[in-house]
Amino acid sequence: MRGEGSGETCALDLAAWGGMSFTEIGFVLGVSKQRAEQIERVALRRMRGRLQLLGVTRADIVHAVGWFEADGGEDAA
Repeated sequence: MRGEGSGETCALDLAAWGGMSFTEIGFVLGVSKQRAEQIERVALRRMRGRLQLLGVTRADIVHAVGWFEADGGEDAA
């Protein structure tokens, strides 16, 4: 089910818009704010589980994010 939002539901298109509230995300996806929050919780739980299976630690992630930000992120020249 899709909402009456922009019609763009590609994560990359939405990421280019910057931060969005759960209300805005729900509108774009055609779901309630509460459902958008639930989708995030489930996705985060699944990602944590898969990272744990791969042996990726919190320190690994902090190191990678710190390196990415120190390098200027994806928009760096």
